[in-house]
Amino acid sequence: DIFRNNIFEGTLSLYRGINVTVENNTFRNSPGNALYSNVGYGLIVQNNTFTNNARGIYLDLASFAFPPVQIRYNQIYGNQIGIYAYDRSTGIIEYNDIYNNLNYSLYNNQDRNVTALNNWWGSANETLIAQSIYDFYDSQTKGVVKFSPYLNSSVFPVPSTFLCGDVNKNGAVNLADIIYLVNYVFKGGPAPIPLAAGDVNKNGQV
Repeated sequence: DIFRNNIFEGTLSLYRGINVTVENNTFRNSPGNALYSNVGYGLIVQNNTFTNNARGIYLDLASFAFPPVQIRYNQIYGNQIGIYAYDRSTGIIEYNDIYNNLNYSLYNNQDRNVTALNNWWGSANETLIAQSIYDFYDSQTKGVVKFSPYLNSSVFPVPSTFLCGDVNKNGAVNLADIIYLVNYVFKGGPAPIPLAAGDVNKNGQV
């Protein structure tokens, strides 16, 4: 089965699916799980956007899946929680942009370790990345999330058109953007979206 080129504003629930591909979709505005996967044999989640959901991707019993669940080349931002791993859930999580999620970008609610290498977490500051992840270092009953090595910039190219100064990507330039940019430059806050939107004087740096 293939779910492609859709806009989901509720929950796409996959129960013990076999070789399902979810690609090029937008998942938004879900009050619960935008994408829920139980086991997910050979599940591929790629080139999707998850934004403004309570939880972007919810993995349940994913370690029983073979081939393993693959989560690659997705943009996961602006959710309460980006990826939620529960009850023996592991998989391949790589080359995603997982950033600016309000509570955690990855929440490991299980005792299994999770490997999430080569992702862009909205920062190249390892302390800030760790703060965006809930795992053993927040509760010793949980497994560790291994996130290093990580990417120093977005997986995706800067869009050809964007509103310079609209660093929080809400479609307008206002005081909220100034506060956002000050937090990024001076307090280690999340990066502008895209980063080039913060180069308001066009000198090639933020």
